[in-house]
Amino acid sequence: LNAAPAEGRLPKALAGKVDILIANEGEAQALTGLGADTPHEALAFALGRLAERAAVLTVGAGGAWLACRDAAPVDYAARKVRVVDTTGAGDAFVGAFSARFALDGDLDAAMRWGVAAGSLAAAGAAFMVSASSSDWLGDGRQKSTTMVVPPASAARVPLSKSSAE
Repeated sequence: LNAAPAEGRLPKALAGKVDILIANEGEAQALTGLGADTPHEALAFALGRLAERAAVLTVGAGGAWLACRDAAPVDYAARKVRVVDTTGAGDAFVGAFSARFALDGDLDAAMRWGVAAGSLAAAGAAFMVSASSSDWLGDGRQKSTTMVVPPASAARVPLSKSSAE
């Protein structure tokens, strides 16, 4: 369960039923009731107690923490990159983590993939823009538009020998 955008405690109906819980610092503080001065390791541990199998605490440039229930959390450092824009870095983490975890359930590999994807997204390697429009479809659902935007450097890379001339 990606807890975004958590604004309060985890509903009791979900407590103990969430296999893997993913939250950023602010969301984890809301879910656990801990303050902003709580060290990442302690926040990850508290978050881990809310999930059946494990919890992931993402901490931006600090990477992420994996907390398996009642075990010491493990720190996964972010890759050193020149940050261009952090928009979508958390989503990139969750997407890569989920895709890798779906392959074989390997939490360690999923964490490494997630951290790498989040770091690359922050470096502007690629990002996705998703915007809701005020236009409504006839069935009452809000229309949503999503587009993939390549990094600015991609425009300078020739696609073929003939396009370089």
